Amino acid sequence: MSLPSLLRQARASAEAGRLDRALDAAERAFRQFPGHPEASQLFGRLLIQAARPAEAVAVFERAVTASPGRPGPLNDLANALVAAERHAEAVARWREALRCELTFLPAYFGLAHACAAAGDAEAAVQAAEEGLLLHPHSPELTFQRATALEAAGRLDEALQALDTLAASHPRQVDLLSRRITLLHYLDRPAETHAQALRAYHDALPTPPPAPPCPAADSTRPLRLGVISADLRTHSVAYFFAALAEQLPPGLELIVFSTSAPVPADPWNQRFRARARRWLEVATVSDPALEAAIRAEGIDVLLDLAGHFAGSRLRALDRRPAPVIVTAIGYPGSTGHPAVGWRVVDSITDPPGAEAHATERLLRLDPCFLCYTPPEQAPEPELPAADAPFTFGCFNLANKISDGCLTVWSGALAAVPDSRLLLKSGAFADAGVRDRLRRRLAAAGIAPERVTTLPTVPSVQEHLALYRRVHVALDTLPYSGTTTTCEALWMGVPVLTLLGERHAGRVSASLLRAAGCGAWVAETREQFTELARGLAADPATLRAFRTGAREQLRRSPLLDARAYADRMAAALRGLLA
Repeated sequence: MSLPSLLRQARASAEAGRLDRALDAAERAFRQFPGHPEASQLFGRLLIQAARPAEAVAVFERAVTASPGRPGPLNDLANALVAAERHAEAVARWREALRCELTFLPAYFGLAHACAAAGDAEAAVQAAEEGLLLHPHSPELTFQRATALEAAGRLDEALQALDTLAASHPRQVDLLSRRITLLHYLDRPAETHAQALRAYHDALPTPPPAPPCPAADSTRPLRLGVISADLRTHSVAYFFAALAEQLPPGLELIVFSTSAPVPADPWNQRFRARARRWLEVATVSDPALEAAIRAEGIDVLLDLAGHFAGSRLRALDRRPAPVIVTAIGYPGSTGHPAVGWRVVDSITDPPGAEAHATERLLRLDPCFLCYTPPEQAPEPELPAADAPFTFGCFNLANKISDGCLTVWSGALAAVPDSRLLLKSGAFADAGVRDRLRRRLAAAGIAPERVTTLPTVPSVQEHLALYRRVHVALDTLPYSGTTTTCEALWMGVPVLTLLGERHAGRVSASLLRAAGCGAWVAETREQFTELARGLAADPATLRAFRTGAREQLRRSPLLDARAYADRMAAALRGLLA
């Protein structure tokens, strides 16, 4: 077969979601025409999509050797190194590409991404800004600068960069999507969020009418489609498991997985075992994904990503299922005109919240989530008797807003000599740590009272760190979800301040479902008093540490069967 024929076959197979066939054709092209740059490039990129980055690195290293001094092969190699999580090497390769060609645009946003991933977000910002000096009108590089600013914890500047870009590209959907997500972390008026949703909504085409619902007397199972990139070891897995593993009779689970295959992942294996059909769609286009959804005859389509990584909202533009619902994975309204419903509860979205949503609200009381604890979690233990009283927060660093630090400052002031333990992947970055120290001081928290930790290798090690924490402090305006449940599972009380919108009320819903509603504050003053009271009550801390797991097992928060029944009944009701 000729080279053009093999390349066409590989591309068509990848477009159709047949990554195995695409790889076979691309590998034959690579073996038969080893020096051809297009064959090398396609084969290497497909290896990355197939989660085989080490092989992709080898392919692109050969391409670099065959074409010395060319920035394109160096760019491909750097991308493969990023996929292999060899970020420092990727940085070096992109810098080499720029030495070959100073104006080579892809190297600047690749370099910015790799610097941030390597733990140097300020270098990422610098790389993007150096590129913009040469390409001042590049929307992609401007967007990458905003992403780097976000990685550096400079969220207000990131939003300003996105706002500036949106002014000149008002219908750039990916940009508008990113802006919606960033706003969750910032203290902004409700109208600002509403405006962001309207801008996204208006940039999309008006969807056609939905396909007809199945007949009410149909005897075939209801086909529940799920779109997600996170059905693996990921926070979403802990909350989707209840529905997937307790799926009531009469429902079939059809999964459209939008991430690279991870068949060895234990959570992925669990979900595959529950799915009637599992489709790998990471490489398919949005129109092809839409066609796949229609071909499966999906009755209710459940989106678990919203605007987060792995989102495929654009595949829903033409409304490929009678009912489309967003749930579990995203803390707010999507703004997408084809998404008809959003799963919430009466705490996250009390009456009146409809005014801030583009979807209709499907309230699943008493809690819109159900938690499945990780297996082999260490047993809860109190900190050492001689340890200082320690507050803790293991949420993402970007959730720690200035307003959040002000609230925490009151708690620390109320408990003299107390300490604060913070853990987030971002704290591996010295620039992020330095910025945090300045913000702590501005909030009245002496930096020497605070310890920061980066991520640890395993879930078990992560959970074991709660043995150093007496009481966990929630973030605002974007509260915890998985971290809240993890702390409770490890016997650690969580204090939260009830927010104004869904993202700031999730911990309140989880705590009340767990029987811990007394730790939900409605004012900053109440938050401080709760912190003071718990610090002065070692008996309560000891009792919760030893009895938390049994309490949670008996609570709605862990009642998977009841949750799956409620969810299934609610979804069926949408077809009526």
